[in-house]
Amino acid sequence: MSSTNSSTYRRAKLPPDAPEPTTVPVQIIGNYNVFETDCTCEAFKVGDNNILEIKAHVAREVELTNGCVIGAACSLTEIESIPENTIVYGSECQRREMNDKPYPQIGQLDFLLKVLPNYHHFRKSNIKPKVAPAI
Repeated sequence: MSSTNSSTYRRAKLPPDAPEPTTVPVQIIGNYNVFETDCTCEAFKVGDNNILEIKAHVAREVELTNGCVIGAACSLTEIESIPENTIVYGSECQRREMNDKPYPQIGQLDFLLKVLPNYHHFRKSNIKPKVAPAI
């Protein structure tokens, strides 16, 4: 799944006696991000050109900058801002910085734009639309 200028709204759970907040937290997701199968991203701010691999988890307190790769089954739960072009990998979630910026996932986006319309089929409704009486 790729994102382009999308944002998601999610309300935080508050204790019963807490006052209603005046502002609503909003999740801001940048361009050309790839969210692979079964990954979870709760971060309020996600930059551009990030990849979250299969079963990766990014908690709400984490800020993903640009060009980060979160490896398969890696979990980020501490309050932190991940530096640009960082790769998180392995069973112990080791980190290193990429020498080059990651290649944007435009090829994958182009492929999906070509293939998905072939598998999107419309079904006709079994219910006939009601017609308003003529006056």
